[in-house]
Amino acid sequence: MHADGTCDTWCEAGKAVYVMMPILDLINGLGLSMDDLTAIENPPWNEWNKIHNWRNYVPDYVQKNWNTMCMETKLVVFAMTSKLANDEEWD
Repeated sequence: MHADGTCDTWCEAGKAVYVMMPILDLINGLGLSMDDLTAIENPPWNEWNKIHNWRNYVPDYVQKNWNTMCMETKLVVFAMTSKLANDEEWD
């Protein structure tokens, strides 16, 4: 939800996934620091890392709409893509 009490469709999607989990529980469950939250709020999409980078798994259309999403939705995307990135196996 945005500060003005409104919510866009991206935010609604995030709430649907974590409807029973308050935002602080999600943050604590992911073990995020304030620096992590800042990086998730406004990720450096152009800074590319090859291995274990959650941003590599965020599709372009989601990146383009990132600033329209509420923090709950961003955290859901982060949680899902972090799992993918952490599970990468390299030769």
